Amino acid sequence: MTITSVAELEQARAVLSGRPAAELADFILSLAFASDGISEYVHAFVLSADGKAVVEVLRGELEFLRNGERGSDCRYQQSAGHVARADRWLDAVERCVLSSTSQAALQLLVAFMESHEQISESCWDDDFGASQLFNRARTIVEKLAATLPAEDIGPPLERLLGEFAVSVAH
Repeated sequence: MTITSVAELEQARAVLSGRPAAELADFILSLAFASDGISEYVHAFVLSADGKAVVEVLRGELEFLRNGERGSDCRYQQSAGHVARADRWLDAVERCVLSSTSQAALQLLVAFMESHEQISESCWDDDFGASQLFNRARTIVEKLAATLPAEDIGPPLERLLGEFAVSVAH
């Protein structure tokens, strides 16, 4: 079975829903040492009940996204992979943090958006992918901000959203 459409995704979900929970847990944990941000996503999912622990895992991954792979300087060859890794990071924030603590999710997303230049640098030849990432992050922040009290949003976040809109336009 390949999964290339919504119908195939729904079919795969139905197949997986019939599998024993222990078997699914074993499979998920088999990805705990995978590369390209997959292990961090698995760790975030496993720790999602512990808000502080999941935020620490995602902060560590954000640090990697900011710095890229400068030691081996292969970032130019792996920019699409970096975009995919950052996309998984956003997935983890949405799935593992946003549902339990919106304030921590907002802080992580703001830190992500403030790292626009560093992360984009590691996405060197995938400008479109990088712009899509930051548009997605901005959309998540805007939706989240709409659900929070005004005092939790404040001028710094409004300024960041305004600056981000200008920087993406150029």
